[in-house]
Amino acid sequence: MFPFSSYYNRFVFILSPCTTRPSLSLLFPYNNLKVNDNFCDCPDGSDEPGTSACAPEGRFYCLNEGHKGASIPSSKVNDGVCEFACCDGSDEAPGVCPNRCVPLAAARNEERMARRKVIEGGMAKKMEYIKNGEAKMESRLKELASLQAKRIRVGTQITEARTQKEVEEAKEMVARREAVQEAAAKLSGELGVDGMEKEKLVEVYRQLKGRTGEVLKVVLEEIKLKAEIKEEKEGEKEEEEEGEGKRDTTEESRQKEAALMKERLMNRREKGGKKEDTFFKKQLGPVLADDEEEVEHDESIFDDHYAEDEDDEEDEEGEDEEDEEEEEETSGKKGNKEKGEEVLEELNPILKDMLREAEEGVNEPLPSAEAARKALTEAEKEEWELNKRVKEIESEGEEDYGGGFEFYLLRGKCFTKMVNKYKYEMCPYKEAQQLEGSAVSGTKLGKWEGMERLNASSSIKTAGREDILHKFIFRHGAKCWNGPERSLTVLVGCGLEDEVVRVNEPSMCEYEMEFRTPAACSSVLLEEEEEEEGGGEGWHAEL
Repeated sequence: MFPFSSYYNRFVFILSPCTTRPSLSLLFPYNNLKVNDNFCDCPDGSDEPGTSACAPEGRFYCLNEGHKGASIPSSKVNDGVCEFACCDGSDEAPGVCPNRCVPLAAARNEERMARRKVIEGGMAKKMEYIKNGEAKMESRLKELASLQAKRIRVGTQITEARTQKEVEEAKEMVARREAVQEAAAKLSGELGVDGMEKEKLVEVYRQLKGRTGEVLKVVLEEIKLKAEIKEEKEGEKEEEEEGEGKRDTTEESRQKEAALMKERLMNRREKGGKKEDTFFKKQLGPVLADDEEEVEHDESIFDDHYAEDEDDEEDEEGEDEEDEEEEEETSGKKGNKEKGEEVLEELNPILKDMLREAEEGVNEPLPSAEAARKALTEAEKEEWELNKRVKEIESEGEEDYGGGFEFYLLRGKCFTKMVNKYKYEMCPYKEAQQLEGSAVSGTKLGKWEGMERLNASSSIKTAGREDILHKFIFRHGAKCWNGPERSLTVLVGCGLEDEVVRVNEPSMCEYEMEFRTPAACSSVLLEEEEEEEGGGEGWHAEL
């Protein structure tokens, strides 16, 4: 007979029937089945908890009086080894193993008291977390209501601002048209359009056509109307291009036109002596008296077409150089024409300045229109910021913060743990990452996917305690080389402070972290402690 079998027989009335054959119930003493009689009657060995008769399927129960009872395989009974779980030494013959239950029970009670202290202290802090979390959530809801009301007002402002913008821009358009017309009249006068002959108007039109500018566009329309110029069709344009080389470009013709222009200018000076900034005056420059020195760099805007021949060698050399440059430019233009590109004739700098000055200021924005555009832009920006904030608050409200918003205070915070050379950073409701050294950013371990709640039956045991009732889930982190995406599972347990306790990598690129916080403390944990304490008082509670 094995030790304590007689003791177990006295309590036979509280044993359960055979687990796998309920029909074979161990009812005393009228049943022919015996408990702890060193003979295995039940197929599952449940009738021999105090002997090794049902090894290896059977279990031997150590009473461990004064401490917590334990169950070990029946095969380990009487094997000459003192099992740690059987602190009373009942797994071996009397006197073989010392009874260690008293010091173990004392240490266990001390641990349980410390654990109870942590749970109770954590629950007190949790009440503060709940109070602050509810206050902040209420503040967020008030802010949301205020933002939504403000968004309606801003929407009305935007509608009004758009209407005002349209009105002011219409005024601006009228003002710009008037400015363009005024500048066009001035430019037309400077060019001397009214006094030009039809042939000259056509030539000026051809020279200026194709260039940009609102003012120039109006002047060209005026010239076109005065010269009765019709828009060229494609076929006519091609014929004109073919006939361009046949124009009279003889020296005699150029000299005639230059002389005619000088004569016109002299006539104007004789009539009034006024300083008229006409087109021809700007072409030829001021007419100098006999005793005046010619101003340096005074050139005609039509030097290439109307320059007179000079007999001195310097001018001839200068003309040779100009001819070479003109030849290169002409060859370049021919190349562009062959490619189908329209090549505009180079204008004299004086004429360029006239055109540039004419365009200046005509497109100046109207101050009232600028103010209307700015008001609309600011209102739209405010609406965008309001929508962004509303979306953030609404997104916050969709998260799980526990039954009393106790986890809400963890939002916006990050918690770290150094493991060797790596720092692991976990930010609830956001993301987690692994950093090396003093780096600010590192390898993403995952984005927040939510919090999972566990009930008491599915709680996770850590350090010998079933106290993990929550998990933080982070998924879709950086992809491992030749492996899966990184992920992090955070086991959230009760603690007096918010802190990361440990980090490990149980499988490739799948990380696990243990995090302690008062928000996870619960009365359920105290109930588990009490149940565990009660379970150690009698061996029958384990059977």
